[in-house]
Amino acid sequence: MKRDLEILVALLEDVEQRVEVSTYQWSPRLDGVDFEVAVGHVHLAIDDRLIDMPRPKRSPSGTWDIRVPRLTSAGHDYLDALRTADQRKRFAKWTKTKGVAGAMGLAIFRAFLSKLLD
Repeated sequence: MKRDLEILVALLEDVEQRVEVSTYQWSPRLDGVDFEVAVGHVHLAIDDRLIDMPRPKRSPSGTWDIRVPRLTSAGHDYLDALRTADQRKRFAKWTKTKGVAGAMGLAIFRAFLSKLLD
């Protein structure tokens, strides 16, 4: 699966809009995004510590057990930094000029932000 910044942002925005965090099931359904790809991006967000939740697990019957996530402080920061289209475009352009393909993890994005603020 290839990481997609737009899917990651949509996923984080979906988590951010949740008012109540509980142990009930959650389904990362994003318009136009295959469910398996959405689940893959959930795993990436967990890896980057953008969301806090148990890892999604697939039962032997093939159904997913996905608990409601919580957006971490790093997740809020990441989402806020990417919120504007201009920042997304600048980040995409920067990754291309550096020879980096696709969306990057939090550490690389922080490096990008530090360059913008210098």
